[in-house]
Amino acid sequence: MSDQKNWDAVMIKIWRNNGNLMDAMFLFNRVLGKRATDCDPPLKRFPPGGFPWKVGVKVFVSSYLPKISTWLWDHDADRDIDLLRKLEGSNYDCMEKARADAELKKAYKETATNTEKIAMAHLAYTNRNNDTNWNIVKGSRVRRQK
Repeated sequence: MSDQKNWDAVMIKIWRNNGNLMDAMFLFNRVLGKRATDCDPPLKRFPPGGFPWKVGVKVFVSSYLPKISTWLWDHDADRDIDLLRKLEGSNYDCMEKARADAELKKAYKETATNTEKIAMAHLAYTNRNNDTNWNIVKGSRVRRQK
């Protein structure tokens, strides 16, 4: 059995048991005796770098592998072997979501830049007359000397 097929089986088992990705990593390590990150070739349906390991497998699968999530919700556990057979020859991976994340980060950066521009324009508008405002130049309370 290949590393990818073992990883898929572990993911399905942990998905059915409501575990998190750390549970899947421990189970994979226990079954094969090696870490999932050390597989050659790399696993196709593996969380991207920097992904938190305490996240539930259902959350990861629904976010990054929506077709598999839909299939698991629609079918009982006795049909999981059919899913494993379909995934064995499949090239379905997490890369589509990774591209969407890059687009989302780009849009967020543009929004943040626009927010900064708006804030600077607002600050310039509110400070437009401060050069001639006596309260700004001398202070609001000028002491009189006797």
